[in-house]
Amino acid sequence: MDTPPTALRSEFFDFLSLPLELRNRIYSLHLSNEGVVDYLEADDDAEEITHDEPVIKPVLGVNILRVCKQIYDEAVLLAYANRRWAMGYAPITPDRLTIDCAQRLACIPSDTAEKVEHLGMDIEITLNQPYSLVRSISMGDLPKMKSLRTIELNLVLEGGPNQSPRWLNRLNATYRDSPLLVGLVCQILSQIPAQISVVWLSTMWDEETGEIEGEVDFNLLYIAQKYSAIKGRACMINQTSAESA
Repeated sequence: MDTPPTALRSEFFDFLSLPLELRNRIYSLHLSNEGVVDYLEADDDAEEITHDEPVIKPVLGVNILRVCKQIYDEAVLLAYANRRWAMGYAPITPDRLTIDCAQRLACIPSDTAEKVEHLGMDIEITLNQPYSLVRSISMGDLPKMKSLRTIELNLVLEGGPNQSPRWLNRLNATYRDSPLLVGLVCQILSQIPAQISVVWLSTMWDEETGEIEGEVDFNLLYIAQKYSAIKGRACMINQTSAESA
């Protein structure tokens, strides 16, 4: 008696033949994990990387995007959802007059920048010489980041020895009246498009008290709300100038 033929089990299948709803679910499982993408500069004191210990693979399963153009087009935006792009500390120009956030944002390729939804930036303020260091701040071309929804700004306020809360030139019992903070927040607000939400964070540090997180968070938010009318003004002026040119 002849043995009935059996079909060989294939290790491959036509992924694109699956319903779009099922493909989207698979994409989501691969790409939609919350996390942080770090853009950090090399540190001279960084430890040498060795492979004596097991290597941890990244959570971001981007390899699925490399299969073909159709899969890339269907899934690429999920790689940016719920993920914050941490740009690290904004550099200060050699003349010590401008905080250059734009330089850090330039690290992101333009096609990637258009898809980023959440951004993080650290801005260091040396309070020993407050006015010379916040005379100018350049946030970069944020309007080009078409998908950007939130930007998290962490203001790191550093002072030297034998300083006091007068670092911030506050007038009353609150930092919210500080000309330093008001000027800084207003400069930042004017360069951020109105539709982008800003999360204000702060860290104060000095040799005597150490590091205190959140010391002026509420005051930054208060100033931002008080001067909310100027949000995006610089963006609108630049756009008008470009259109008339």
